[in-house]
Amino acid sequence: MSDWGTFHADLRKALEAFAAGDAEPYKQWWTTSPDCTVFGAFGGVVRGPTEVRSRLDWAASRYHQGRYTVYEVLAEHTCQDMGCVVALERVETSEASGITITRVRRLTHVVRREPEGWRIVQQHSDPLITVTPQPT
Repeated sequence: MSDWGTFHADLRKALEAFAAGDAEPYKQWWTTSPDCTVFGAFGGVVRGPTEVRSRLDWAASRYHQGRYTVYEVLAEHTCQDMGCVVALERVETSEASGITITRVRRLTHVVRREPEGWRIVQQHSDPLITVTPQPT
């Protein structure tokens, strides 16, 4: 069973592979339990291990030779059986046309300790937008 530090380092490597277009390392960190969900940056809500893995394959296919230029952990919280990681990410990738695009997002992973070790049960990411000022 992996400790939190090892899990987070391995998750980071899996995210690098994902940004390069390979979902397999990332999918290995997901639970196989039916309660997993993705609220992904490309929209929608996906539930269950089959649907989640299919969506992750699709999302990774949107990246072509992408790479992280920023992965900033804002907060990490763990207890005996649950944990979460809140981060900002910036990924540069190419479209099929060769144009470079940059995706800047907020990212949250909720994980739980299972017999195999830490496993992702929920991922939420969305584009980082400018804060709307409050009226004075």
